[in-house]
Amino acid sequence: MAFIDLFAITLMVAVAFLVIQKRRGPTDNDARRPIDPETFRLNEEVKELRARIHILERAITDNHGSTDLADEIDRLRDR
Repeated sequence: MAFIDLFAITLMVAVAFLVIQKRRGPTDNDARRPIDPETFRLNEEVKELRARIHILERAITDNHGSTDLADEIDRLRDR
């Protein structure tokens, strides 16, 4: 096998590795990078909003009467 063939195969494997790595998304090393304060604040806000949506979905989909729903909303509002 000639040197140029070996070089071409190595280059193709390297390019394929980089393409696959790029498509897979962030790695664990990316997760260790510090998060700026604005991103952290937004992530916390999203978590809080998801929790609120979960509570509202549960309150709406429960098979209780409308008075129970009103009581549940008042109870959640008082938190």
